[in-house]
Amino acid sequence: MINNPLQQSSVGLGVRTSKAPERVDFSKIQTSAQIPNLIEVQRESYNRFLQMDLIPEERDKTGLNSVFSSIFPVTDFRETATLEYVEYQIGNWQCKCGNLEGLEHLRANCKNCGSKIKVDPFSPAEVLCNNCMTFNAVRPKLCSNCGEPVGLKHKHDQQECQERGMSFSVPLKVKIRLTVYDKDPDTGTSTIRD
Repeated sequence: MINNPLQQSSVGLGVRTSKAPERVDFSKIQTSAQIPNLIEVQRESYNRFLQMDLIPEERDKTGLNSVFSSIFPVTDFRETATLEYVEYQIGNWQCKCGNLEGLEHLRANCKNCGSKIKVDPFSPAEVLCNNCMTFNAVRPKLCSNCGEPVGLKHKHDQQECQERGMSFSVPLKVKIRLTVYDKDPDTGTSTIRD
C-alpha cells in the first residue's frame, strides 16, 4: 500500500475542533409559510367522492354518484330490457347490537319546515337547518336494547385487521332497477312486462 504524502494521518479525522459556523438569514420575510394539513386535504377529497354519511336524497351529483349516473341506464341491443341506477350505500350503519339499522336514524326533522337535518351522534346540540335557517335542538335516535346511536359497523376492528393482514374495508351496495319490456310486433310500442 502506497501512502499519499498529501493525505494527513487518520488520527483526528471527523472531530471538530472549532465551533459550528453561524447561519445568516438574508430573507426579507421573517415568518415561514405554514404547511397545510395534507392528511385533512386527502380526507376531505375522499369524503366528497364517497359521500358515505349522506342519505341518497342529500347526495350531490359528484363523485361516486356521478360515476354511477354517467354509466346507467344500460339497455340491451334489442331494447327489451334496461338497468337503471337507483342509489348506493357504503357500509353497514347499525347500532352496537344490530337492532337499529340505517343511516336515516341519524336524521331529524326540522321543527319549522320539516326538512331533514343531519344529527351528529357524538355531540348533540342545536343544529342549523339549511332550508329555513332556524336552529333545532336535535338528538340522535338511540337503540332501545343497547342505548347506542347508529354508526358505521366494521366486521373487524383496526388492530385485528393489522394483525391478520386484512383490509379495513366496508361493502359497497348498489341498488339497480331492471325493467323488461314487451314489444308489440304490430305497432312497435314497448310496454313494461309485469
